[in-house]
Amino acid sequence: VPAPADQPAPISPFPQVNARVFAQAIHLGSVRRSYPKVYGAISYTCLSMIECRSISCWATPPLSIVRSLALLAVGAVAMTLGGCTAPLYDPALATRAYPELLLQAEVIQMQAVPKETVLQIINGTATDYREVDIWVNRRYMKHITEILAGQTIEVTITDFRDVWGQCPQPGGFWRTRAPTPLVLVQIQRDEANPLLGLVAVVPADAGY
Repeated sequence: VPAPADQPAPISPFPQVNARVFAQAIHLGSVRRSYPKVYGAISYTCLSMIECRSISCWATPPLSIVRSLALLAVGAVAMTLGGCTAPLYDPALATRAYPELLLQAEVIQMQAVPKETVLQIINGTATDYREVDIWVNRRYMKHITEILAGQTIEVTITDFRDVWGQCPQPGGFWRTRAPTPLVLVQIQRDEANPLLGLVAVVPADAGY
């Protein structure tokens, strides 16, 4: 960015680094390719830290400083991601296949509302449901001990697993991919009775 016409450009003690070199400095290979939002956060963090250190906006810091700031940002993001997210694939958590032969009988007055990392289930009926399985998208399942009449519960989205141990992609600020749309939610009471459908409510900020 050129200096204003009435103000001379400051002389920087640092060697000038063009935009291409700067991009290469914080490229960080797989981070940029696999986690574009994290890469964007790293770039923003580097620029913010440079500005906070009163380095002139018309001068470019040395490459070593850029690399150091980038690595610091990556470390902070990696620690946060590692502590807040569950693995999306774990064969030890595999459940069972969706019961294709059990048709859905009706839709009951029970709502399923995805909220970033949890699925909120609101039982608006006068019936208690105990020892049931909740199915999402005819694939992911989670066993629920009880959902009492009028009760609202929240189930962590990564607790739903399929026959291979994979779970839906949750939402939230630190997500690295688009969240899995939770469009079909059903209750399985046993191995004989038909499934019961829930009213899937998709919030405006769900991201899909």
